[in-house]
Amino acid sequence: MRYGWDCLWYAVQWKCHQALCQFLYDQQEGEKVLIPTKIRPEDTHPLKVFEKTCVEINVYRWVVFVLWLKPHPSAWR
Repeated sequence: MRYGWDCLWYAVQWKCHQALCQFLYDQQEGEKVLIPTKIRPEDTHPLKVFEKTCVEINVYRWVVFVLWLKPHPSAWR
């Protein structure tokens, strides 16, 4: 039964993280970084997309990456 609660906890954490990222994105002044709405075949592997974001240069890219992951059904895992 512990496994079920762990999955639920991770899903809740993921939703909270998404909400925080959405808040930060909405508070961004000026022109916002566009979040792709259509997932292209070459972008189906989230880690490849993440590597392209160069988060070490700009932490805000993490926010955009998380928001890009929202439509991915298993992103919280």
